[in-house]
Amino acid sequence: MRFAHPDGFTPVPVMPNQGWAYHHAVQSPSRGLEIRYRIDSLPRLAAERVQARQGMAVLASVDLNQIHLANTVATLFNLSGGQDRPLSAFPAEAVRAEFGADWGAIADFVLPEHVFGDEYRIGVLIALHRDDCADAYVLGLLCTPGADFAVLQQNFYALTFG
Repeated sequence: MRFAHPDGFTPVPVMPNQGWAYHHAVQSPSRGLEIRYRIDSLPRLAAERVQARQGMAVLASVDLNQIHLANTVATLFNLSGGQDRPLSAFPAEAVRAEFGADWGAIADFVLPEHVFGDEYRIGVLIALHRDDCADAYVLGLLCTPGADFAVLQQNFYALTFG
């Protein structure tokens, strides 16, 4: 994967135990937008499965290339505090051209109170999947849906598959 640090953004510490594990975060110059990134390596997960099933005669599991939609829906449900929010899949040709991914989707939601700090009110989740590579998530946290949403849109492509 490729990451291009968004211009003018400042890295911020990763906050553990906020209901969603992530690996990196940046904050906009206005401080009205924070973007958090998570990458789940499919080869790493496959290796962990091999290790976990040692000594087992039978283990039912799902192909790692087939669980991205279920994981994204569960992630959206958890981040939104159980809201029923639509997930909008990107057109296949566009997600391949723009992100180098095999699948991608986006959803927005109102953040539950006190989960991501009192200042953030709106969440935008972008989920990306590339077969045999990774599932990646970009979470935008916004104080208000106005100008900072445009800044988030300008930085959608900070994380792409190479």
